[in-house]
Amino acid sequence: RLPKFIHYEVPNTTFFALAGTTLNLLNATTGPGLLALPLAYARCGWLLGTLLLLAVFALNHAALLLLLRACLSTREHSYIGLCAHMPPLIASLVDWASLLFFFGSSVSYLVLIGDAFNLVSASLGSGPIYEGGEWMHYSVLALLLLVAFTGCCLAPLSMLRSMDSLQITSTIGIFCLMYAVGVIVVSPAVDAEAPPGTSAADPRAFSLSSESLLSLP
Repeated sequence: RLPKFIHYEVPNTTFFALAGTTLNLLNATTGPGLLALPLAYARCGWLLGTLLLLAVFALNHAALLLLLRACLSTREHSYIGLCAHMPPLIASLVDWASLLFFFGSSVSYLVLIGDAFNLVSASLGSGPIYEGGEWMHYSVLALLLLVAFTGCCLAPLSMLRSMDSLQITSTIGIFCLMYAVGVIVVSPAVDAEAPPGTSAADPRAFSLSSESLLSLP
């Protein structure tokens, strides 16, 4: 018997609902990981990075197929509903794993947003208030902007009851990711360690070091 706090909703199968759900899924599966790919490729090399990316894609595909079969067999469409059909120990493990995953995703988004605000504040002036310093990574203004953005935008969106309410934000996020990828592809490669006036070095095919291992997560 399902707990009383689980509210079953009939899935909306209209075209716009399916399109919005697809955008939600696409935004959730890419997210900040797509923005971290340039650093991962720089540390691992294009060949090792491509192999790791294909391995991650295979794992995601297998996990989504398993999740789809579980939803079809139990007629549920949420993690809470699926956990209600499991033994208490397994349900608790899934809940804690989901909590840790969501916490890691939130930290990743906050780090990316904080770095973006750091660039914005650095363009407004100089000094610790605008550029930060050795004693802190973010500037004072960037921290204030991050707190304000979290309280005004992220917190209200996190309190929404259904993922369907995030279809508009997912659409905006996908377009922003496409714009960022386009800028990375079109912009010329610049090697920070190369002398001024020289071209960037050829990309490495394979690199295995402590930095490449740190980029695996």
